[in-house]
Amino acid sequence: MMKKMIRCVSLLAVVAGVAPAAVAQELPEWVRKLNLSGDVGVRTEFVRDEKAANPYDRVRERGRFRLGMETAPVDKVKVAFGVETTGVNPTSAWVDFSEFQNQQLFLSHASLQYAPTGYLTVSGGKLKSNIPYWRPTQLIWKNDVNPYGVAANFKAKLPGDAAFFANAGLFALNEYRDYDDNGTQADLPMNAIFIVQPGVEVKRGRFSLKGAFAVQQFSLVNHDASGWIKADRSYTLLNPDWDVSILNVAGPYRVNFSGEFSHNVNGSADGDAGAYLLSMGFGDEKIDKFKAWQVAAAYRRVEEDAIPVGMGQTSAYNAEPGKGWEYSFGLGLLKALSFNATVYHMTNLDGERPQLIGQFDLVYKF
Repeated sequence: MMKKMIRCVSLLAVVAGVAPAAVAQELPEWVRKLNLSGDVGVRTEFVRDEKAANPYDRVRERGRFRLGMETAPVDKVKVAFGVETTGVNPTSAWVDFSEFQNQQLFLSHASLQYAPTGYLTVSGGKLKSNIPYWRPTQLIWKNDVNPYGVAANFKAKLPGDAAFFANAGLFALNEYRDYDDNGTQADLPMNAIFIVQPGVEVKRGRFSLKGAFAVQQFSLVNHDASGWIKADRSYTLLNPDWDVSILNVAGPYRVNFSGEFSHNVNGSADGDAGAYLLSMGFGDEKIDKFKAWQVAAAYRRVEEDAIPVGMGQTSAYNAEPGKGWEYSFGLGLLKALSFNATVYHMTNLDGERPQLIGQFDLVYKF
């Protein structure tokens, strides 16, 4: 992508009568190291919702645009920032099409990363979702959520084919404000999330195994439950997860098994506060070429008070307590263009009030 940018600048330079080499030489170091990435997607979504107070059927067209930039201005330092389409939902860049209406672009992430050694990276700002901690599924955190805060990532080689890693993060949800004792304003407490996660990864031949155990503390006492996270209590989640992959099964294809579990130590009124998501996938390792494909199926169960409402995959029963299946299929149409279909079929914990969602996407990555 950087080479394409330089070629464009060089072409303009030729038109202007300036030598392209001179223009490239004049570009700042951080510009020459700039990497661009992103995607453009269109989606058709079908919903049959008997979960709502007034059951309904819905069909809508949606779109998404994301653009990310990363550069290394000096040794051991990276700067990353990006923009995306978004609406009132902070967990998704997909926006609805409505009567030729233009869509707004918002800051999706902006962070500084410093790697003092080959073992440790420290990041701060509005972090991309893959920085704070590793997860094989979207049980607690959705992939589109980019938190504000700081994170540290450690990795080290172990004897044999194993490696150790550890992640930690502290994320702020709102400001702290302490009013004078005049009885006219309520104090605003600081609500935050703390995560620590050690883990091990093993790769041997066609086999790879990655597992970790996270402790996640959501400090939400007196949190404004009218926000996206609808909780005003604290959650302490014990969160083991794992991922197993075997390459070259039935030819060039990969089989993958992953699982994520969570238990809220603080409990709930009925004593149950657990959640899990188990999945199995088969197909090509990546959808990055014509005819590459993947299929997957996953089963999820989220009990009352297992995770804060608003976290997790919002397409799965609105991220509220429930159980059911998720099916997905992906097919490469071109090197960077893919078709993806995902179906969520879930009910409440009693097996009633079903919700069926089908999402059909065309996505071009650049």
